[in-house]
Amino acid sequence: AALKAPASMSFYCTSSPSAQLRFTRNRFVGNTVTTAGATTLGAGLYVNDNGAVLQAQQSHNVFKNNRIVSSVSPATGTYEGAGEWLGSIDMTSLDDEFIGNKLPAPSGSSAWSWGAGLYTVRGNCFSPSSPVSFTATNLVAAGNSIGPATSNGWSEGAGIYAGCTTTAGSSGFHLTLVNSTVAANSAPGGVAGIDGEPND
Repeated sequence: AALKAPASMSFYCTSSPSAQLRFTRNRFVGNTVTTAGATTLGAGLYVNDNGAVLQAQQSHNVFKNNRIVSSVSPATGTYEGAGEWLGSIDMTSLDDEFIGNKLPAPSGSSAWSWGAGLYTVRGNCFSPSSPVSFTATNLVAAGNSIGPATSNGWSEGAGIYAGCTTTAGSSGFHLTLVNSTVAANSAPGGVAGIDGEPND
């Protein structure tokens, strides 16, 4: 399916979710979310489990030229995952591509743009004791960008951001890339390729 509008799925505060997610051969291409500064997550695909960790598989998907755009300048909000945003999803990925996705440059000490291509994080209302993982084979994250540059704000992981929120304890987030390419991403003043946090 070629999706021309952002897709969104949320699973709220269930102690043992039974859903098994599978995404295969989809194209999330050219979606744009415009915001006036509010927190904005996932222009291509947003999947969030606010309960326990949810198991998922995805393969042969394309996340390309999706954008989050701020209608105000400077951009003082929180912007994450222009291609794909995952919250507490234990994901296995095969042959997925994240190409040319874009986040605005954040401005201000409490503003940030993380994971223009892929943003995946552990953190939800129950703070599960088990870590979350994203394991990818043959992944491509190329030409994703955050910008243009600003004098402050956080620009991290234009290709991939993988981490933990402060509410999720210290069990960590595990990122595994096998035979993957992370190249030609840009984040002026920040981390261009892959970024995480100290406890991940």
